[in-house]
Amino acid sequence: MRRQNLNDGWDIREAALSKRAEDLQEIVESTEGWMPARVPTDVRIPLIETGRIQDPVEGLAGFESEWIEERSWWFRKVFDVETALLRMDRIELVLESIDGAADIFLNGRHLGRHISAHYPFFADVSRIVKPSANLLAVRLTVGAESVSREMTVPFDRSVGKTPRRGDERRVFLRKPQYVFGWDWGPRIATCGLPNDVFLRGAATVCVADVYARTVSISGERAVVRVSAEIENLYDYATLEAQIELTISRDGADDPPTVVSTGALLQSGVNHLDLDAAVEDPKLWWPNGMGAQHLYSISLSVSSGGHCDSFEPFEIGIRTLELDTSELREGERLFAFKVNGRPVFCRGGNWICA
Repeated sequence: MRRQNLNDGWDIREAALSKRAEDLQEIVESTEGWMPARVPTDVRIPLIETGRIQDPVEGLAGFESEWIEERSWWFRKVFDVETALLRMDRIELVLESIDGAADIFLNGRHLGRHISAHYPFFADVSRIVKPSANLLAVRLTVGAESVSREMTVPFDRSVGKTPRRGDERRVFLRKPQYVFGWDWGPRIATCGLPNDVFLRGAATVCVADVYARTVSISGERAVVRVSAEIENLYDYATLEAQIELTISRDGADDPPTVVSTGALLQSGVNHLDLDAAVEDPKLWWPNGMGAQHLYSISLSVSSGGHCDSFEPFEIGIRTLELDTSELREGERLFAFKVNGRPVFCRGGNWICA
């Protein structure tokens, strides 16, 4: 998979909440009010950098910037596409996280609406991108404006709210809840693009997603199951493919664990599970119980001279279980076990600054 980063060179401006998707051309062609920005960012960072607001965690400055919730926020970026990416069979636009209610546009085309900060947005833009001067635009709001009073009435008794802190509308929003204020924490409701934005392209085959978990730990061996989502981009034919999984311990000279297997990929999405036996595993433990050893997972697929791989990521080899065994009649445990050992959960309550 080939990837082109789109984090640099953004502009951000505000507009009235009444400015919606149909006002795209008017907004993006305007020449005034734009602030330079680099993703990841929310709308408050460029406002602070340009001196329009103070840092909202200083003194009472948070009260002075609550107007941000009552505006729509427009992000735009003009970019060229790398030649090698244009040769790919599929090109996808990925926004790894969008905090708020968003409409996404590319070259004037509405790609979709996104209303959760907790999962990515992606769209096939193979037939929309062009070699140069592509215009990517995102309209964002905090999202609370879409929640009516009638919707929140059933939650009045269960959602806490103190003066100028909290907001019962938040229970309908898939975004960090603390931005509406929490105890002594200021109300700093915001929206933005808090993770990477990029294009990714693939030819013939594509490793769309990989997930790993520890299945079991027994003696001197751990079994790690890696689930892969692999796409065959041919709509009309199956493909013979070779899949290779590698698990290696970070910073160690231990020989890696390698699993190689053949697979017949049907057109479209294929889900495959691979089990790897890791000998003499170095386990991950919670703080105070042991070290946090990490292993790197990498997976690649090849077919007909084309190869694609998933960006390596780290996991800790460990098992986690909830022990609800019976203590005595009418009473049961509610305790976690890590690697078969009970762990005492402790800590402090810290709300985000």
